[in-house]
Amino acid sequence: MVVLSCQWDGCFEEADRWAGDAIAIYPRDADLLVARGSVREEAATIGQFPAVDVLDRGRASPEAVLAGLRKEWFGRARRDFEDALRVDPKLALARLRLGRVLWRLGELDLAREQLAAALASSSTGVQAYLAHLFLGRVQQDEGSLDEAVAEYRLAVELHPSALAAGVALSSGLALQGDAEAARLALRQGMRGASRRPVRDPYWDYLVVNAAELRDRLEDLYREALE
Repeated sequence: MVVLSCQWDGCFEEADRWAGDAIAIYPRDADLLVARGSVREEAATIGQFPAVDVLDRGRASPEAVLAGLRKEWFGRARRDFEDALRVDPKLALARLRLGRVLWRLGELDLAREQLAAALASSSTGVQAYLAHLFLGRVQQDEGSLDEAVAEYRLAVELHPSALAAGVALSSGLALQGDAEAARLALRQGMRGASRRPVRDPYWDYLVVNAAELRDRLEDLYREALE
């Protein structure tokens, strides 16, 4: 709960430290490993790192420092997700996040495998939507546009009002050379987004692991009173 709370507040250094202390005691706790991996993935994605890590880079240019730290922290997140899956191979969230991290590291084949595996164990809901969206991007980067567009369409079906899916589908169709279909997909996405019943899950992906934070807090309060 403390790790997730720190992550939610953007205190990544503290979240990483709390998680590390807990994992030292419970090294095979898959939830803790996923929590720390998620913290590290978010820190790498938005480029917020402990000051000591930045200072350790010497006289390198700011761009080189950022690139190096991102690669390092994505690598740390990768190891956490892989360790979590060794403990519990059925963790769809760990596979989803591992697939995204592998894409960030440029390992497209491995990313595709993990995202496909995440879909095999979670065919509906937020995680499935994100997996379709991310798998489509991996296939788009591989040049498999037909497969990418198919994944984007599945994401749109799961969340018709999510703008990210509409934009992704429009982009894929445009790359295929179908300008009219791309325009239509984008218009439909914008139309749905203007009256969306729920938030686009893509916006909250980086903290999707902390979605149940309030429920955890309430459970702890209830246990303390008992």
